[in-house]
Amino acid sequence: MSEMKKGSDLSLLEDVLRQHEKDSTSLITILQEAQAIYGYLPEDVIYHVAARTGNSPARVMGVATFYSYFRLQPVGKYLIMLCQGTACHVNGSERIRTAICNELGIQSGETTADGLFTINEVACLGCCSMSPVMMINGVTYGSLTPEKAIGILRGLRERENGGMRILVGQGSCGVAAGAGRVAKILSGFMTATDSFTVGKTGCIGMCYLEPIVDIYEGKQLLHRLVRVQESDCEEIVKAVRSKDFSGISRLMISDEDAGFLAKQTRIALRNCGVIDPENIDEYIAFDGYKALGKVLTEMTPQEVIDVMLKSGLRGRGGHLLHRQEGETC
Repeated sequence: MSEMKKGSDLSLLEDVLRQHEKDSTSLITILQEAQAIYGYLPEDVIYHVAARTGNSPARVMGVATFYSYFRLQPVGKYLIMLCQGTACHVNGSERIRTAICNELGIQSGETTADGLFTINEVACLGCCSMSPVMMINGVTYGSLTPEKAIGILRGLRERENGGMRILVGQGSCGVAAGAGRVAKILSGFMTATDSFTVGKTGCIGMCYLEPIVDIYEGKQLLHRLVRVQESDCEEIVKAVRSKDFSGISRLMISDEDAGFLAKQTRIALRNCGVIDPENIDEYIAFDGYKALGKVLTEMTPQEVIDVMLKSGLRGRGGHLLHRQEGETC
């Protein structure tokens, strides 16, 4: 090996080394922990592990290069692992790979210039029933189509950039009016350099105005477009890209219709028309499971019962929950 390059904070590895340094069979475990800390195995970490475990740098490097799991170069913030197993191959993994590479402008083994994405191909992720599959930072995404894969990547990029979102309502009335086709065409006009995303959401609540397209910046609704047609899609994308919406003012909801919605206060359905109902990451980002987490980690059983009783919660048949039922729960 050449002369060691320094730069890593080796103190981050100290607890791991202290735990395993007396175990001569723990080299792979140490390297796994090191990669989890640094994202890859820097050269100075290789030398440091060798010195602390009594191995030669050549031996440690030999282990690191033998197993494909280990990485010797930095990877992007989001490591995409594309499954190339038999089931995925038969079900179209090559189309997924092509779509992702075209979207990001890189090939397998490469990292985007902004350091956000790295693509790697793996032999099998063990999720054959969900093929084709990819894994991003340990999260598995299955039953992929090229469009779905691109949407996932754009969602991650939008999360990083805090950019704009175009949401197309997909309630039954919207779908019947052509909202599915509108969403697909909007996505088709996007390029890899766009910082906004196109997504789907549930019923927005104005069936007679479908298809409805909402434009958000972060969590703020900027514009609501109604009766959107396929021929409007290119103008909408150009308007979002330039942040000049004057050219699509004809599509904006009227004050009368907007006022009808403004009078409504949604409680249980407050996120309907705001998030993708099939995307659990979006649900969690909008405080999904927050109450459950509080119950499980912060409250005693008696405190849970007291809150339920105080809420006036009604059970089946509409009768008020009483103390004996609460304690039974």
